[in-house]
Amino acid sequence: DQGKTWSPPKRVPFISFPPHIIRLSSGELLLAGGLRQKVKSIRLVLSQDEGETWDLENELVLEEWPDEHLDMGYPLSMEVEPGVILTLYYAHHGPGHPDNFGSEARTGLLFKRYRIE
Repeated sequence: DQGKTWSPPKRVPFISFPPHIIRLSSGELLLAGGLRQKVKSIRLVLSQDEGETWDLENELVLEEWPDEHLDMGYPLSMEVEPGVILTLYYAHHGPGHPDNFGSEARTGLLFKRYRIE
């Protein structure tokens, strides 16, 4: 409807660049996002009330990287069966990284499959 029924934008109390939100078969909203601070990570939170509040106390961390030279984020999630989520994201060592090829950190196009209960 070209945004006619949209509400005004609201700030989500969850640091996420960029956020990706899906509705689960349970009716909950799942927000996935990249946290790009000193320790970088892919994080998830749930809302049971249409995004009015988010369960920040039970935030799920899918992956963390302590590397300050890492570029990462842009998670996309989908529910592959009831309660089972697949989240895809990327991580890449930037040009300032001392060893682009020998790092033990997981990099590239990554995914995790997990269950929300």
